[in-house]
Amino acid sequence: MYYEEKIIDGVLCYRNRPRVEFRPMTAEMITAKLSNLRNLVSQMKTEKNTLLNTLHRIQSVYDWQDDFAGKIAHEVLTQFNYSFNENGSIVSE
Repeated sequence: MYYEEKIIDGVLCYRNRPRVEFRPMTAEMITAKLSNLRNLVSQMKTEKNTLLNTLHRIQSVYDWQDDFAGKIAHEVLTQFNYSFNENGSIVSE
């Protein structure tokens, strides 16, 4: 299936065949696209938090100074400026 999007004169356009002219998207099409993107961002935030909590558990189980898994978890959390408060909740520094 062929599909292509392009912004033409500030308007989001699309075509579904390679040799036809681009057509402007309708308001409904743009709304559906926005809704899908919002859902994707929400899913990504959930997955990010799951990953951070997993890294935190790894870091707390393994000695981050002597164990490879602990070192990796600690390094990832440090690189992205994340830590955890005393309740175990994620804190972005």
